[in-house]
Parts: sequence; structure tokens; C-alpha cells
Amino acid sequence: MRTKKISSSNILQDTHTRLLNLPRAFREAICAECGWSEATFFTGRQKARTPLAMPRKIK
Repeated sequence: MRTKKISSSNILQDTHTRLLNLPRAFREAICAECGWSEATFFTGRQKARTPLAMPRKIK
């Protein structure tokens, strides 16, 4: 992943912009590395969200 040079003197705005773009960059990197389409990426995420077993109550 390439990092861009800070274009303005407003560091907070640049940080905010980079954080907003982080999920898209992550998704694109995973899809490129694994050879997945975006649909496959999102399907895999839904399958990974299976509910956890309910913890047992202590009596």
C-alpha cells in the first residue's frame, strides 16, 4: 500500500481522510491478495459473523 505525502498543512484533516479511506484500502488489499471479488469478500464476512455460544450461567 502506498502512502501519499501530506498535501495540506491541516494534519487533522489529512488524518481524518486517511482513516475514512482505510476500510476501502483494506478491502482492496485483501481482494487483490486472495484473488477475490468484492462479493466474495462480503459473503465471507457474513459467514464469519456466526453467533457465539451463550455463556453458561454460574449457579
